[in-house]
Amino acid sequence: MSRRDPKLLKPQQRELLSVIPEDLSEREIARYFTLSADDLVVIRQQHGQPNRLGFALQLCTLRFPGRPLHELPSIPLSMLAYVAEQVHVPIKAFAAYAKRRNTTYEHLDKIRRLFGYQTYNWSALLSTARVLFPLALESDNRFILVEAALQTLRQNRIIVPSIRQLERLVWRVMRVAHQTIAKKPFDNGICNV
Repeated sequence: MSRRDPKLLKPQQRELLSVIPEDLSEREIARYFTLSADDLVVIRQQHGQPNRLGFALQLCTLRFPGRPLHELPSIPLSMLAYVAEQVHVPIKAFAAYAKRRNTTYEHLDKIRRLFGYQTYNWSALLSTARVLFPLALESDNRFILVEAALQTLRQNRIIVPSIRQLERLVWRVMRVAHQTIAKKPFDNGICNV
């Protein structure tokens, strides 16, 4: 594994963690993409149907999978329909969203300000590493550790960085965990060398 660019995950795993799965169940869609009354108040303040739907989708994609809308390759139709129904906007309005490229960034800034989302930074890296470290002491399953990092970031309303950045974080945590384990004296209650 290269020290500069660790690739802990297989390409299929990396892709799986970088998109919204097409096969989400109705229960998962409701769990991740249901908008609260407070959410809807802010969404209704956006000018025009495309902006209301786009803003709502941006808010939802920050919640799951934790990434800004413009970084996702596609939005599953089931998710789009579910969100559109909640904001009372036809699905087709999404095609007109963000004709002006700055709109998605302006909406992202507004969501950060109003909903408390933060950019992934050194502080977020450290707090996530602290959560991962005990897990890395127990398991070196890379996929599970990256998933745990994603879950931690989402819970803390940290905008998820690229999967490569998460792989680097997990690689570092695993390295420290392995070093920690190697330094512990053997003690099983029978002999202590």
